[in-house]
Amino acid sequence: MPIVPLRPLLEATHRYGFAHGAFNVNTAAQAQAVIEIHDTFRSAAILQGADLANAFMGGRADFANGTVADKQLGARRIMDAVRAASQDVSIPVVMHLDHGHDMESIQAVNKGLIAFPGNVLLASHDHEMLQSVANRIIEFLPDGTIVDKLSTYDEYLEWKVSNYTT
Repeated sequence: MPIVPLRPLLEATHRYGFAHGAFNVNTAAQAQAVIEIHDTFRSAAILQGADLANAFMGGRADFANGTVADKQLGARRIMDAVRAASQDVSIPVVMHLDHGHDMESIQAVNKGLIAFPGNVLLASHDHEMLQSVANRIIEFLPDGTIVDKLSTYDEYLEWKVSNYTT
């Protein structure tokens, strides 16, 4: 099954009152293992790629000092590994990229996300990054409403101000 958006999975967890864990993967073997065990138990898998893991997967043994190029290459490699491992399973697989620690990391993730031909869940407090890469916003409101808008982040914020009062 190809990588899928998170929304259907979140709707099911909300509707039936259960939770899904998200698992950081630092290597292709870890991605494969997480997907295989979830497939064994017939449960959707949420995988995460972290900032340092991206540098490591980009070939940087000293991953704490990874360059932007290391992180970009690593992000592509992690996403490629997840995509390959998810092709022969029958469960939904979601890929989530954890946010970076510095501007170089954020820029590397931005570049990787823009070039990624699939679905990625991105949670961030970085307005500029969300505006540059997000084209669909999903928000869970306190009353249980799920808002799903195909828009940029700024367009969503404008829509939210005009449709909801706090």
